[in-house]
Amino acid sequence: MNRFGSLTNGLAVFREGPKVFTFVWLSQLRKLTLVLVLVFMQDLFFWQIVCANYQSIIMMYCIGLIRPFQTRSQVYLELFNEFSALVLLYHLWCFTDLQPDVDTRELIGASMIYTTCASFGLNLVIIGLNIVKTFTTKVKLRYLRYKKIKKWEEEKPEREKKLR
Repeated sequence: MNRFGSLTNGLAVFREGPKVFTFVWLSQLRKLTLVLVLVFMQDLFFWQIVCANYQSIIMMYCIGLIRPFQTRSQVYLELFNEFSALVLLYHLWCFTDLQPDVDTRELIGASMIYTTCASFGLNLVIIGLNIVKTFTTKVKLRYLRYKKIKKWEEEKPEREKKLR
Protein backbone atom coordinates (compact mmCIF):
# COMPACT_ATOMS: atom_id res chain seq x y z
CA MET A 1 0.00 0.00 0.00
CA ASN A 2 2.99 2.31 0.28
CA ARG A 3 3.08 2.68 -3.47
CA PHE A 4 0.04 4.96 -3.37
CA GLY A 5 1.76 7.46 -1.07
CA SER A 6 -0.17 10.59 -0.21
CA LEU A 7 -3.36 9.38 -1.89
CA THR A 8 -4.02 7.06 1.02
CA ASN A 9 -2.48 9.12 3.81
CA GLY A 10 -4.91 9.15 6.75
CA LEU A 11 -7.24 6.60 5.18
CA ALA A 12 -8.11 3.22 6.69
CA VAL A 13 -6.66 1.18 3.83
CA PHE A 14 -5.78 -1.87 5.91
CA ARG A 15 -9.17 -1.98 7.60
CA GLU A 16 -11.45 -1.24 4.65
CA GLY A 17 -9.34 -2.37 1.67
CA PRO A 18 -10.62 -1.62 -1.85
CA LYS A 19 -13.60 0.38 -0.60
CA VAL A 20 -11.23 3.17 0.41
CA PHE A 21 -10.02 3.46 -3.16
CA THR A 22 -13.64 3.99 -4.21
CA PHE A 23 -13.64 7.02 -1.93
CA VAL A 24 -10.34 8.27 -3.40
CA TRP A 25 -11.68 7.75 -6.93
CA LEU A 26 -14.94 9.55 -6.14
CA SER A 27 -13.19 12.50 -4.52
CA GLN A 28 -10.92 12.92 -7.55
CA LEU A 29 -13.90 12.60 -9.89
CA ARG A 30 -15.69 15.23 -7.83
CA LYS A 31 -12.83 17.70 -8.30
CA LEU A 32 -12.72 17.04 -12.04
CA THR A 33 -16.49 17.47 -12.35
CA LEU A 34 -16.38 20.71 -10.38
CA VAL A 35 -13.72 22.11 -12.70
CA LEU A 36 -15.64 21.05 -15.82
CA VAL A 37 -18.88 22.54 -14.51
CA LEU A 38 -17.21 25.84 -13.64
CA VAL A 39 -15.48 26.07 -17.02
CA PHE A 40 -18.26 24.98 -19.34
CA MET A 41 -21.30 26.29 -17.42
CA GLN A 42 -20.06 29.77 -16.54
CA ASP A 43 -23.35 31.46 -17.37
CA LEU A 44 -25.57 28.86 -15.72
CA PHE A 45 -25.20 29.65 -12.01
CA PHE A 46 -28.31 27.65 -11.10
CA TRP A 47 -26.94 24.43 -12.65
CA GLN A 48 -23.55 24.96 -11.04
CA ILE A 49 -25.26 24.93 -7.65
CA VAL A 50 -27.31 21.86 -8.61
CA CYS A 51 -24.16 19.93 -9.60
CA ALA A 52 -22.29 20.95 -6.46
CA ASN A 53 -25.34 20.02 -4.37
CA TYR A 54 -25.51 16.51 -5.79
CA GLN A 55 -21.76 16.09 -5.42
CA SER A 56 -21.98 17.00 -1.74
CA ILE A 57 -24.87 14.60 -1.14
CA ILE A 58 -23.06 11.76 -2.92
CA MET A 59 -19.88 12.38 -0.91
CA MET A 60 -21.83 12.42 2.37
CA TYR A 61 -23.39 9.09 1.42
CA CYS A 62 -20.00 7.69 0.42
CA ILE A 63 -18.28 8.82 3.64
CA GLY A 64 -21.11 7.45 5.79
CA LEU A 65 -21.16 4.12 3.96
CA ILE A 66 -17.43 3.47 3.48
CA ARG A 67 -16.02 5.22 6.58
CA PRO A 68 -12.67 5.65 4.83
CA PHE A 69 -10.72 7.37 7.61
CA GLN A 70 -8.65 5.79 10.38
CA THR A 71 -10.54 7.28 13.33
CA ARG A 72 -14.18 7.88 13.99
CA SER A 73 -13.54 11.55 14.74
CA GLN A 74 -12.03 12.03 11.27
CA VAL A 75 -15.13 10.49 9.71
CA TYR A 76 -17.43 12.73 11.74
CA LEU A 77 -15.35 15.82 10.95
CA GLU A 78 -15.50 15.06 7.23
CA LEU A 79 -19.26 14.47 7.45
CA PHE A 80 -19.62 17.78 9.29
CA ASN A 81 -17.59 19.56 6.60
CA GLU A 82 -19.74 18.07 3.84
CA PHE A 83 -22.88 19.02 5.74
CA SER A 84 -21.56 22.57 6.15
CA ALA A 85 -20.84 22.74 2.43
CA LEU A 86 -24.38 21.53 1.75
CA VAL A 87 -25.86 24.19 4.05
CA LEU A 88 -23.79 26.85 2.29
CA LEU A 89 -25.00 25.54 -1.07
CA TYR A 90 -28.59 25.87 0.16
CA HIS A 91 -27.77 29.45 1.07
CA LEU A 92 -26.51 29.99 -2.47
CA TRP A 93 -29.89 28.89 -3.85
CA CYS A 94 -31.27 32.14 -2.49
CA PHE A 95 -28.89 34.18 -4.65
CA THR A 96 -30.44 32.84 -7.85
CA ASP A 97 -33.55 34.27 -9.45
CA LEU A 98 -35.68 32.30 -6.98
CA GLN A 99 -35.35 35.12 -4.42
CA PRO A 100 -35.93 38.58 -5.91
CA ASP A 101 -36.14 40.47 -2.58
CA VAL A 102 -32.87 42.34 -1.85
CA ASP A 103 -33.42 42.54 1.92
CA THR A 104 -33.87 38.78 2.15
CA ARG A 105 -30.73 38.24 0.08
CA GLU A 106 -28.80 40.50 2.48
CA LEU A 107 -30.09 38.56 5.48
CA ILE A 108 -29.17 35.26 3.81
CA GLY A 109 -25.70 36.64 3.01
CA ALA A 110 -25.15 37.45 6.68
CA SER A 111 -26.37 33.98 7.63
CA MET A 112 -23.95 32.51 5.11
CA ILE A 113 -21.05 34.44 6.64
CA TYR A 114 -21.98 33.29 10.17
CA THR A 115 -22.33 29.68 9.02
CA THR A 116 -18.92 29.79 7.35
CA CYS A 117 -17.30 31.30 10.45
CA ALA A 118 -18.96 28.72 12.72
CA SER A 119 -17.79 25.84 10.51
CA PHE A 120 -14.26 27.25 10.31
CA GLY A 121 -14.16 27.86 14.07
CA LEU A 122 -15.36 24.36 14.92
CA ASN A 123 -12.72 22.86 12.62
CA LEU A 124 -10.03 24.94 14.33
CA VAL A 125 -11.22 23.84 17.78
CA ILE A 126 -11.20 20.17 16.78
CA ILE A 127 -7.73 20.48 15.24
CA GLY A 128 -6.51 22.25 18.39
CA LEU A 129 -7.94 19.53 20.62
CA ASN A 130 -6.24 16.85 18.50
CA ILE A 131 -2.92 18.69 18.83
CA VAL A 132 -3.31 18.91 22.63
CA LYS A 133 -4.28 15.23 22.82
CA THR A 134 -1.26 14.18 20.74
CA PHE A 135 1.05 16.37 22.82
CA THR A 136 -0.18 14.99 26.15
CA THR A 137 0.15 11.43 24.86
CA LYS A 138 3.75 12.05 23.81
CA VAL A 139 4.58 13.66 27.16
CA LYS A 140 3.08 10.69 29.03
CA LEU A 141 5.02 8.22 26.91
CA ARG A 142 8.29 10.08 27.49
CA TYR A 143 7.61 10.17 31.24
CA LEU A 144 6.91 6.44 31.31
CA ARG A 145 10.08 5.76 29.30
CA TYR A 146 12.09 7.95 31.72
CA LYS A 147 10.56 6.13 34.69
CA LYS A 148 11.38 2.74 33.17
CA ILE A 149 15.00 3.74 32.45
CA LYS A 150 15.41 5.10 35.99
CA LYS A 151 14.03 1.87 37.45
CA TRP A 152 16.37 -0.13 35.24
CA GLU A 153 19.38 1.89 36.44
CA GLU A 154 18.35 1.46 40.09
CA GLU A 155 18.12 -2.32 39.68
CA LYS A 156 21.49 -2.52 37.91
CA PRO A 157 23.60 -3.13 41.08
CA GLU A 158 21.24 -5.94 42.12
CA ARG A 159 21.57 -7.62 38.72
CA GLU A 160 25.35 -7.35 38.87
CA LYS A 161 25.37 -9.01 42.33
CA LYS A 162 23.35 -11.91 40.99
CA LEU A 163 25.80 -12.38 38.12
CA ARG A 164 28.86 -12.60 40.48
